[in-house]
Amino acid sequence: MGRVRAGMIAPLIAVWLVLAGVVPLHAETSAVDAKKVVRLLQGTGLKYTAHEGKVWTVDFAGKKIGRSTVVVTNNARLLVIFADIARSKTLEKGVPLMQALLHADHSFDYVKIGFDDDGDLFVRIDAPLRVTDARQLKDDIRQVMRVADDLYGAVTPYIKR
Repeated sequence: MGRVRAGMIAPLIAVWLVLAGVVPLHAETSAVDAKKVVRLLQGTGLKYTAHEGKVWTVDFAGKKIGRSTVVVTNNARLLVIFADIARSKTLEKGVPLMQALLHADHSFDYVKIGFDDDGDLFVRIDAPLRVTDARQLKDDIRQVMRVADDLYGAVTPYIKR
C-alpha cells in the first residue's frame, strides 16, 4: 500500500506545479522560447528575417555554394540551425557520394550531416535553448555557414546539372 501512495506523489506534485504556475503549460513555453530566440538573434548582430511560426532565416554568400540560407527554428526547447546543401533529385546517390559525406562528417566539428525525410542533403546543429546565449548562437550559425559552403564544394561532383 505504501508503494501505491508513493507512486501517486510525483503526479500530484506535477499537477500542483502546473496549476500553481511554477511550470508553464506547453503553449506558454513555446511563446517564451520564441521570444528568447528573437532576443538571441538580435544579440548576434546578424541580419535575420522572421517568418511565420517559429522560423527565422539568415542569408549568406559562400565562395562555393553561392547565395544560401541558414534556417533557425526551435522545437521542444531545442534550437535547430540548418542549411540545405542539395535537393534529393539533384544528387547522384552512390558509394562515392557516401564516402565523401562520411569523410566530411569526420572533418567538421559540432555539426550533423545527413539526409532529411525528403532525401535532401543538410548540415545541422542542434543546441539546447536553455543554455545557448547570443554569442553561441552566432558561432553556431557561422559554423553551419562554413560547413555548408565547404560541404557543397566536396559534393559538387555528385550534383547533377
